[in-house]
Amino acid sequence: MRLLSIVAAFCALIAFAPGLAEGQLTGQIITSDQPLPDPSGNTGAWVKELKKAHKSTFTKDENGNWQVHFLAFMKGAAGGNKLNVVFYDITKGKPDQVHYIEFNVTPTQKTLKSVFKLNTEDPVKAGNKYDVRLTKVVGGKEVILARVTLTFK
Repeated sequence: MRLLSIVAAFCALIAFAPGLAEGQLTGQIITSDQPLPDPSGNTGAWVKELKKAHKSTFTKDENGNWQVHFLAFMKGAAGGNKLNVVFYDITKGKPDQVHYIEFNVTPTQKTLKSVFKLNTEDPVKAGNKYDVRLTKVVGGKEVILARVTLTFK
């Protein structure tokens, strides 16, 4: 898998007050082709902004890349220093792992906000549907912290 062909522009922990938005979005990954809004003082309004910004189908930009901004709300703390965004092709039904991107995190982190780019050198194909999972490995097994279904055109 071509890990280096991905550009992970930044990886940031967003500090939330306990219960702020996490309960409403736990286990979900919000995705957009534009930067996602930062938390506002009004949790309800911010959650609405995120849901409005969310998109699940991405088209290539002028450089031939798919750029995905995301904010993942994990089902629990990262529990380690590395997490993976794993791409499973589900176009034909059975999930087939085709790619992953590794992110550095802190063990207590419960959200992950970042951006990545995919291009024609990556095994992600236009027209296919992907189950995209934010995962950690515990005892040799993948533990899913959050997920989203995406299509690339």
